[in-house]
Amino acid sequence: MRFVPKNWHLRELNEEVVRSLSENLHFPESLIRVMVARGVRDEKTATEYLEKALHSMAGPFQLRGMERAAKRVVDALQSQEKVLVHGDFDADGISATALLQIFFREIHLSSFPFIPNRLKEGHGISPNAVELAIKENVSLVITCDCGISNVSEIAQLHESGIETIVTDHHRPPDNLPQSAILVDPHLEGNEQFLEGLSGVGVAFMLALAVRSVMRDRGLFKAFDEPNLKSYLDIVALGTLADMAPVVGQNRILVAHGLREMSASSRPGFVSMREQSGLSLDDSISATDVGFRLAPRINAAARLGRAMEALQLLTTDSLDEATRIASQVEDWNRQRRELEEKTTRLASVDATRQVEKGNCAIVVGGENFHPGIIGLVAQRLSSTWGVPAFVFSFEGKVARGSARARGGANIVKALEGCKDLLHTYGGHQEAAGCVLERDSFEAFQRAIRNEFSKQKVAAVHEVFIDAKLELGHLNRGYLSLLDQLRPFGVGNPEPSFWVRARVVGGAREVGKNHLKLRLRSPEGGASFSAIGFNMFETHGSRSKGMVEAVVMPELNSWNGNTEVQLRLHDIRPVSI
Repeated sequence: MRFVPKNWHLRELNEEVVRSLSENLHFPESLIRVMVARGVRDEKTATEYLEKALHSMAGPFQLRGMERAAKRVVDALQSQEKVLVHGDFDADGISATALLQIFFREIHLSSFPFIPNRLKEGHGISPNAVELAIKENVSLVITCDCGISNVSEIAQLHESGIETIVTDHHRPPDNLPQSAILVDPHLEGNEQFLEGLSGVGVAFMLALAVRSVMRDRGLFKAFDEPNLKSYLDIVALGTLADMAPVVGQNRILVAHGLREMSASSRPGFVSMREQSGLSLDDSISATDVGFRLAPRINAAARLGRAMEALQLLTTDSLDEATRIASQVEDWNRQRRELEEKTTRLASVDATRQVEKGNCAIVVGGENFHPGIIGLVAQRLSSTWGVPAFVFSFEGKVARGSARARGGANIVKALEGCKDLLHTYGGHQEAAGCVLERDSFEAFQRAIRNEFSKQKVAAVHEVFIDAKLELGHLNRGYLSLLDQLRPFGVGNPEPSFWVRARVVGGAREVGKNHLKLRLRSPEGGASFSAIGFNMFETHGSRSKGMVEAVVMPELNSWNGNTEVQLRLHDIRPVSI
């Protein structure tokens, strides 16, 4: 892989705020700087940032439409109606569907799930689900992580006497479904701080609202109320998988969800932890979810096995969970192989396009698996720092997935090309579209023109939160750093600048991972450091005196735990 040097930038902060908080909080200045960079401005916001208290959350009825939705669900319960829960096929949609299925099981509401096959059906309410709802005499459909754009499908359900509750978190179109109860944090009238909720976050709010209505109607006399705090493991999974911003409400949900997940006896999580090499004795981090658990759920969905992934999260049987988790592991291996192969093929054309000065990568192939093109787009965008589109050619149709970084807005760019598109949608940094194969070259020109209007430069920057002396690094420091978790989109993992000497030499571990030891120039203990996928590009540069951008963490392996530095970038320095 070609080496692309990065520019390092130390974040500019309000030094008066840093000084004030340093005088009043018992934290090292480097960690104070991390908090200030993430919006902490005084002792009050520092307390909120550190406590992440559940009582600080917004209530479910602050979402427009939630009261009507909750009362309709409880009406269905009391009338013994049959309900279909329709989810999207990504990890967020699967998590949201699982949460409502488990909750409805606990409150004795008759329901069954439907998740479209990613390889055969598109996003949103599936026509197959509409047919199934009619066939099964369903009276209510509840969507999870989808539905806000499905005007015709909801109209068809309404004409068949079936009501619809939409729980979604995507930006609504101008033309909204007229015959449904809509719950979406982006709808006009909602508070802005709720806009970051994921699909599973909205589903969780619905469960809270339904429980509240059931309390008001005195329906918990025959059985105990569900403990919804125990559902937060599923909320954390879907929220982190969907890369929703880990700020405000989401940060509280994820923080408590990770604790629930770490202690969870839910068979699906127990089995996935065993398969992914996560000890049942260790705490689960946001990184563990993002890089180990969520990819396994998504891998099943990407290969057309979303219903099996749903079953894994909802089963009460450890034997069944173990069986499915083993299958998921096989699908995840297949996903990795397909991703590696497609990335190699796509990189050839992508490199040519970037070297020509194009502001966006747009590649496609006959053999590009439609389930993994989004992952390939993510890797291309991360490597080159520009928006990347990867298309799978299917006969006369080109189905694409896109990723971007650094402020580029994919959906806005797609809006400027909508005359060439059959469908499009998504978020600012992750979206998809479908167009005619014959329009592919015209789309390449049009989308680059749209991104040129946004004037977004290639992202080859590394932002540094603070300087760190390796001699000050110990487990006590990491314990304080842990209080700043969870990290994620909007609350990024900290990056620290260190100056160090490489002890011994750099070596490759696994496939292209850089491994070395670093010691402070003043001496003292040395620390293991690892840079994932960095050996080829950085191995020869990692010797003698270096400066590096790192994230310190505890690493457990074979029963041993040590302080480790995860490398973001490294370069030699002159003595």
